[in-house]
Amino acid sequence: MRALMTSCDVIGTMADVFVLRDGYGHEDETGTYRANCTISLIKCPAMKINVLVDTGSPWDRDFLVAKLTEHCLTPDDVTHVVGTHGHVDHIGNLNLFTSATHIVSHDIVSRGDRYTLHDFRLDNPYRIAESPRIDVIPTPGHTGRDVSVLVRAHDEENVLIAGDLFENERDLTDEKLWKDNSECPEIQAESRRRVLEFADWIIPGHGRKFRVVKK
Repeated sequence: MRALMTSCDVIGTMADVFVLRDGYGHEDETGTYRANCTISLIKCPAMKINVLVDTGSPWDRDFLVAKLTEHCLTPDDVTHVVGTHGHVDHIGNLNLFTSATHIVSHDIVSRGDRYTLHDFRLDNPYRIAESPRIDVIPTPGHTGRDVSVLVRAHDEENVLIAGDLFENERDLTDEKLWKDNSECPEIQAESRRRVLEFADWIIPGHGRKFRVVKK
């Protein structure tokens, strides 16, 4: 997966996924918990589609604009913004993107006060693009209305930008890392099991991307 490319001239009909910042979560030396989310960008120049997944906290505004500039983009060039869920570190800069369609949890707003009705509850994805395939899929558990973004990437692998469905790779073996932050652990466990069946890569909410090892 070409997740760290910085070229402004990516071409082709597939999608390229870039991690603009790896998320993190840890206690500092004073015992204060510090956390911020992973921010990801999906670019498909051939389709004129740029999807930003999670926008960081309100204090990330300048950082986010600078990272978009590295990709020769302004906020107005972003066509879709996905907030995987409603926690402040994931949706802190939505108002930068007034030209974009916003998908936040199960709400889809195309512009201003214009909502698109879409029922995610029946495992029904919201399709941003057909070719390349970019779907927003329901992955509840961390909260009751979490979503993730599934991308058929440039190298034809399935990349899941998962928000806090996965905190980081270590939570595959240490359930406490995700269960302590889960509103619905049983539902989240099922969402995790389901996506691991088809994802080749996971981009988690608070750690570096990792490859799914099929057993």
